[in-house]
Amino acid sequence: MRGVTAFPLPRAVRQLAAVACLGCLAAGCRATFVEPAHPASAVHSHWTHFYLLGAIGHADLDARDLCAPGRVRSIETYGTLPTTLLTVVTAGIYAPRKVEVTCDGG
Repeated sequence: MRGVTAFPLPRAVRQLAAVACLGCLAAGCRATFVEPAHPASAVHSHWTHFYLLGAIGHADLDARDLCAPGRVRSIETYGTLPTTLLTVVTAGIYAPRKVEVTCDGG
């Protein structure tokens, strides 16, 4: 008896599946810290650089350099459309993230 041969999928279906998987992997997560005591006064945005879908890389961002001592309202790390597009286009080799530090206005 011969072995069963898998039915080959059309090339377009395989490519669509690969792009969908990369998109799901690139979506990532969002991390937020908020101290809502007063209204926000300034927002500082930075890109952080990671590689191999975030497995390689390290980002140090000192909020004390951006806000007055004790005046950090929130710190958010997330993916945006440009960062996600870069991750997909480079097949996950380069995977930047956006970090926003919001200072407290009070």
